[in-house]
Amino acid sequence: MRRVFERGGQMTSTNVGMFGAIAGLGSGVLDGLSTGQGAPSLGLAGAKGALSGVAAGAQFGPAGMAIGGGLGLATGLITGSAARQEEKRNKSVAANQLYRDQLNMSQATLAGDPSLASGNRNVSYYALGGMLGTEKNAMNGMDQYGGTLQPTSSTTTEVVGPQHEQGGVDIPQMGAELEGGETTAGPRVFSEELGFAQKHKPIARAKGKIEKKAPTQERINALQRLGEKEDMLYQQQETLKQYLNL
Repeated sequence: MRRVFERGGQMTSTNVGMFGAIAGLGSGVLDGLSTGQGAPSLGLAGAKGALSGVAAGAQFGPAGMAIGGGLGLATGLITGSAARQEEKRNKSVAANQLYRDQLNMSQATLAGDPSLASGNRNVSYYALGGMLGTEKNAMNGMDQYGGTLQPTSSTTTEVVGPQHEQGGVDIPQMGAELEGGETTAGPRVFSEELGFAQKHKPIARAKGKIEKKAPTQERINALQRLGEKEDMLYQQQETLKQYLNL
């Protein structure tokens, strides 16, 4: 015979114990719902914590169940959030390590046989950026094959063409091969692969827009500041390469 509490009433110790047992069983069921692939969702973690709290508080009666459920919910949410943050950090570290391993393998392969990249021998590749020459406007006006160097200012260009693996953009005067997406500032190459070309493009385009206007002291100062940003970005690229031993 079961008691119905449609109009309220007080649960006996037997009722409370039974409800606590059911709550504990529910927590176990939620464990079974977890895929096992990464941290559980916040909802699942919170529900599991609440049920565990209810089960633990059942020995202290209905009040204990209520308090235990609330504390369990809070603990479950905190624990679940921490687990998900840790999972994100671990994935980020793993992705960075995988990128470095693949990059090192690719560089080692090309160093052994550069012709694997495009079939062109005796050329230098700048997938990681670097210095092409010593002249200030080294790239402007240079011959190019397989793609184009589109000027963005008097000293900068954007490389339009295939990647090294598809033949790249050959610059015969420099004995060099660039690839689509890279940018240049004088003799300096900003790497698309390392992400510095994307940061350099707005700087280069801003320089080009200012150069089209009548020179004023304010615009001259603006060009100088952009040049300083360009220098700093290049130093960051080269420092990163040294840090990663590339």
